[in-house]
Amino acid sequence: MRNKRLGTQLIRDSKRHYQLYMLIFPMILFYLVFIYAPMYGIIIAFKHFSIVKGI
Repeated sequence: MRNKRLGTQLIRDSKRHYQLYMLIFPMILFYLVFIYAPMYGIIIAFKHFSIVKGI
């Protein structure tokens, strides 16, 4: 019951302060694009590559 109440309170809070969440959104998007996405390239750097087989 407590988790359901916490979820409804979170939704109500996000509707009330949506401007703050809109300020946070670009920073989250920045981290996803420029910090998290390049991790795929780091993983590929340590894999054995063969022209015939691929990665």
